[in-house]
Order: sequence, then structure tokens, then C-alpha cells
Amino acid sequence: MRATVNFREDIPIVLAVVALLLGLAQAFHLILTRVQPMLWFAVALLLALRWVLRKQARKRMSLAEKVPEHPLGIGDDSKD
Repeated sequence: MRATVNFREDIPIVLAVVALLLGLAQAFHLILTRVQPMLWFAVALLLALRWVLRKQARKRMSLAEKVPEHPLGIGDDSKD
């Protein structure tokens, strides 16, 4: 199941690479589509940005889970 989760998390970066390649192909007239190359580049940029931000959010959440409940002992009811 872990491989499926990793694949689902990496779909935006795969789509970003595909959009970038389509934009380059359109820019050099290797394929003819009705979509402008700058639109492909914008889609690729937005998908890559989404992937980076989600990766940062996952890392931030995993770090937040590791923080103890009372890291400095403030509010700890036990008296030593």
C-alpha cells in the first residue's frame, strides 16, 4: 500500500514534466495543438509548485507530530 501512496503523491510532478515537454514540443513546432506553449509552461509551473508545497506541508506535519506535549516543561503539573 505504501507504493500506491507514494505514486499518488508524485502524480503532480509527473504531470508537470509532461506539461513541460508538451510546451517545449509546441514551442519548437514538433506537434501542433491549439494550446499555446506559455499555457503549457504555466500548467507545469503550477503543478510543480503544488507538489513542492504539499511536500513541505507533509514534512511540517511530521515534524509537528514529533514535538513533545510540554517541550520546556511549561504547564507540566509534575513537581520535581
